[in-house]
Amino acid sequence: PTGGAVTFGKGDLVTFPAGMTVSWKVIQPLHKHYQLDGNALSQAFRRLMAIFKR
Repeated sequence: PTGGAVTFGKGDLVTFPAGMTVSWKVIQPLHKHYQLDGNALSQAFRRLMAIFKR
């Protein structure tokens, strides 16, 4: 949403379009995983493959 706050929770997958500017208000410690290139579908597929290889 433009100009509004959005809350994300544990296990959420969030994507941002190229060039988007965001600000974060972190309330508690968290672990972020990110990828700067590729699309969300290919990223999700790679994560699933990594889980099944364990």
